[in-house]
Amino acid sequence: FSQPADTGVGTHINTQLVFAVRKLKEHGNPIRLEDLSIQSGIPLDANPELYDLFLNHDRVIHDPKTNTYSYKPDFNIRNKEQLLTEITRHYKRGGGMSVKVIRESWPSALPAIEELAARGDVIVTRTTKDNTPRMVFLNEVSPDQGGGPVDKVLAEFQDIWHAQKVPDEDIIMSDLQSLEIAPKFSGGIRKKKKGAAKPNRRIKITNTHLNKIAGIDLTKDYVPAPAQK
Repeated sequence: FSQPADTGVGTHINTQLVFAVRKLKEHGNPIRLEDLSIQSGIPLDANPELYDLFLNHDRVIHDPKTNTYSYKPDFNIRNKEQLLTEITRHYKRGGGMSVKVIRESWPSALPAIEELAARGDVIVTRTTKDNTPRMVFLNEVSPDQGGGPVDKVLAEFQDIWHAQKVPDEDIIMSDLQSLEIAPKFSGGIRKKKKGAAKPNRRIKITNTHLNKIAGIDLTKDYVPAPAQK
């Protein structure tokens, strides 16, 4: 008998449902059921039981006017004002918002995040590799209170910072000893001890038959015989 086509999505109805919802999320925009079935390789339009589960999924939104389906994100964010409102709500609960979660609700949110950061409304943490925004927090010090972008440090603070002098190492070590604190690092460099030279190993000559056959003594350096005149 013929085997079913391998679409990579499985044949169990629950597996197909999970994959269909994932494809709907990745699409990011409203889509017709027929188009989603073609793109995902899942027969949503031909399997009534599977379609019923899909339609009643808590992450699926059906618009009867356009007869399209879209993914329901965690937050309803579509503009900069809504984004700032949601960031403020998270701040009041003691946290920030993941940029990944924000983009699930609003895929084109990066320019708005950068604009809010430039205005000093939010603080953005970034990856060290490519400086990509990672987390967004509300900047509790508003610009009218002297706040602003966190990368602009006041010149007065910079002068105070650079005016601080680090004590000499001897003073630091003395203070640590007086407090009975063992330093975890010292400026001294340990010199590696030189080990004793390994004795040369004697090589045992095993080809003794050459001495008997050709008169060659391998224990002595080779000296060519003088040329005969």
